[in-house]
Amino acid sequence: MSHRALLVLLALLLGLPALAPAAEWTVEDVVAQDYATGFQVSPDGRWAVWSQRGLAEDGKVFRWQLTLTSLDVANGPQTPRQLTRAAVDSRGPRFSPDGRRLAFLSARPAPGGESDDAPDSQIWLLDLSGGEAEAVTEHPGGVQDFAWIGSDRLLYLAGEAKTLREQNLEDVHDDTEVVGDEDHVPPARLFTLTLGGEAKRLTDNATPIQDMTASPDGKRAIVRLARSIHDDYDFRTPPDVMLVDLSTGAMKEILPAAIRADGFVWDLNSKGFSFLRPEASDSTDLYVSLYALGHRDLDAKTWRPVPLGWDRGLDGLLFATSKGVLAGLADGLQGRLVHYERKGDSWKRQELSRPERGVETLLAAGPDGETVLLAHGNASLPDRYYVGRLDGKRLKDRREFLRLSTHLANLPIPRSEPFYWVGARGDTVEGMLTYPFNYDPETDDRYPLVVMLHGGPGDADRDRFDESWAGSAALLAQRGAAVLKPNYHGSYGYGLEWLESIKGHYYELEVPDILAGVDALVQTGLADASRLGILGWSNGAILGIAACLESGERFRALAAGAGDVNWTSDYGNCAFGAGFDNAYFGGPPWALPDVYLAKSPLFRMQDLRVPTLISIGSADTNVPAEQGQELYRALQQIGEAPVRFLRFPDQPHTLGTPAGRRRQLTEQLAWFDRWLFESPLPAENAYRDDSPLARALAVAAAASVDGYFGERLDDLLVPELVQRDALLVGRFEVTRAQWASYRGEPWPVDRREGNLPITGISAADARAYCAWVGKRLALDCRLPVDTEWESLAGTEDAKPGAENTLSWWAGHAPNPEDRATLAAGVDLLTANRSLLEPVGSFAAADGLYDLGGNAAEWVEDAAGKASPRGLCAVTAPDPYGAPPAAPDDYVGLRVVAPAPPAERAR
Repeated sequence: MSHRALLVLLALLLGLPALAPAAEWTVEDVVAQDYATGFQVSPDGRWAVWSQRGLAEDGKVFRWQLTLTSLDVANGPQTPRQLTRAAVDSRGPRFSPDGRRLAFLSARPAPGGESDDAPDSQIWLLDLSGGEAEAVTEHPGGVQDFAWIGSDRLLYLAGEAKTLREQNLEDVHDDTEVVGDEDHVPPARLFTLTLGGEAKRLTDNATPIQDMTASPDGKRAIVRLARSIHDDYDFRTPPDVMLVDLSTGAMKEILPAAIRADGFVWDLNSKGFSFLRPEASDSTDLYVSLYALGHRDLDAKTWRPVPLGWDRGLDGLLFATSKGVLAGLADGLQGRLVHYERKGDSWKRQELSRPERGVETLLAAGPDGETVLLAHGNASLPDRYYVGRLDGKRLKDRREFLRLSTHLANLPIPRSEPFYWVGARGDTVEGMLTYPFNYDPETDDRYPLVVMLHGGPGDADRDRFDESWAGSAALLAQRGAAVLKPNYHGSYGYGLEWLESIKGHYYELEVPDILAGVDALVQTGLADASRLGILGWSNGAILGIAACLESGERFRALAAGAGDVNWTSDYGNCAFGAGFDNAYFGGPPWALPDVYLAKSPLFRMQDLRVPTLISIGSADTNVPAEQGQELYRALQQIGEAPVRFLRFPDQPHTLGTPAGRRRQLTEQLAWFDRWLFESPLPAENAYRDDSPLARALAVAAAASVDGYFGERLDDLLVPELVQRDALLVGRFEVTRAQWASYRGEPWPVDRREGNLPITGISAADARAYCAWVGKRLALDCRLPVDTEWESLAGTEDAKPGAENTLSWWAGHAPNPEDRATLAAGVDLLTANRSLLEPVGSFAAADGLYDLGGNAAEWVEDAAGKASPRGLCAVTAPDPYGAPPAAPDDYVGLRVVAPAPPAERAR
């Protein structure tokens, strides 16, 4: 075993990061991605605002903040301005009609508030010319949604203060929940507020308003009024769709409840509205359906369907324009953006764009009906955000205005492309295929294959960048695996027949589709049939379990996140169990006991032999936590398949905390490392990351030859270079042993001396060394320039005691008088530069050592002039001025080089 391989094994066994090429994907890269939603365009079309989610409180929580940017981006995107910084979420920004103010929802405490109770979400107002946000509502129980209905008037949706009955129960700490108690459902109603005045109740509905959409002229609103709290789970009593007069509060039915309209978008002239409507082969059962389009004029007697001219349905978002409505059409892996222009009672479809690769997603349309925001990316390109203007059949003047998750720019993105095969019933199935990072089409090598299954089942994977805590193709590709994401029968975006094909045939088509995709990749020569893994969340886990049951021990590892195994218990425990199970199985379990028994994998667990990782949130109501417990208990009792069960406390179906997401993805990767990639499992650390043992082990994992730091090149010892962004950087300062190789001299016999930094050299000597080592490494090696140095070092001044500086030797941060007193002793000890320590003796900064001490280093400025930079063993940081210059005997060098293009490819 080579020295480097031995160190890799040592690192794995001790829980250290394995030695690997720089710029590798980590779990944190996936979890730390930004997310943006709720885009709004200002009335003058010059600005965009949105809610952006990022990590906060040192990565402990996700936080939503409001972000604003100019859409005047002729010269490229401008740096967005973060508008809110409270320690609570801020969401749902909306420009005032004059564009001077923003209203938004937040549960931040009001200034001067003294209540011990957590505040409820209220409407806050922010003047864009400056100043702090101010709360404009103090509604008991909080505000659910709001809209501007005038320059200084707001409409909002909220509940009422607690009834006396509720107060009495609260007084005696009675928190009993009466399930399905329709007699005591607290109503949510509409209220109006004139800024500076008092809120007024607008409606007196007895059952809750579920949502509202106000007209642009502020005169009306469309609301959905619940008729039964049971509709969420049995899908039998759709809400009423009502038109509310905002001057009187009067309501009247505007659409039949039976069509289940949703996604309302008002015409800009406020004379009518468009909406989404589910469409299925059986109009009385719309649980499994495509989105179609409808429109209603206020002065018409009834609504009209808008002919899509398309049989695969809408993507689900609508935006009004001056002439009609913008929409996205579902189309398998890709999709299309279209404009439906209205002319009288007819509609004309105009396709706006269809990129060669990837997905374009509508984000917002401005009040002018012409400014459009959209995102575009593909599986190998994270989304970029654009603004354009609608001009008939096309979007013109398209310009990029935003990029999120900029840390991804430093990471390699795996190659992904569509893949097609023949599945169940002889139908063509498509999916996304991601290649391993080490894929070489010129060889006959076969690679491990991981099948990654989407949920739903009425969902789909698309040609879009999607690195998720539930499954990361990049992290698997980095491990040398190919990843297949199949859009099996029942997926959305392939037409109604495909979507409904699994009703009454659940598992029967999807699993053959999945297994046929694996076979196809084995037949192409890409996939190794002996190294297969499978993972999924929700319906993806359901199908992953079934695929393993149907294929014996073909798969070597299964990660099943929030997957059902017992449909009888699911019917009663899932929030929408009755609706889902009735739709896909044909009825309830008491009517179809044999069907439920046959469909439930729990009763076949003796046949599951694949090592299985189970994950679920304890507060999950989509796939109840009991499903994970039942699966674990069965596998644990049978004892034929290794099993591990992760239950995330208080987490819903989608894990919501950074810690939970990190743990889920880390455990999933470790499971595949163990059972699919057969990598040694890291031991649990028995030391802290900042302990001396951790530091010593990290240094031990650095490249060395017979105990001398560096890498062997023939008979020479040269620096180890590691990649930082587009730069290769010496992990350590150049050592005396490395300098001896350059001079053609023997390495120092004493290894400690050989690992001391070479010092006392001139700038010309340092440049000559860089040229020499660069010629041998075939790199453009040189000294760092000052901007590179500052970026690498972070600061010129080390913290007292953190590096080899005079502060460390003195045991404190000496002031000028202390330094003068110490001078005599320092002079005595520097006769042989004996204050120097071997490189790597102190903690690393991002894997680079001694940037804040030991030896100062030659660095060049923009004009090419070299000067020593940084502290050394005989200088100390000074909080009030620049530290004294390093003596010549304490100046060394560190080598840098631009990374070759192949290593910088993204």
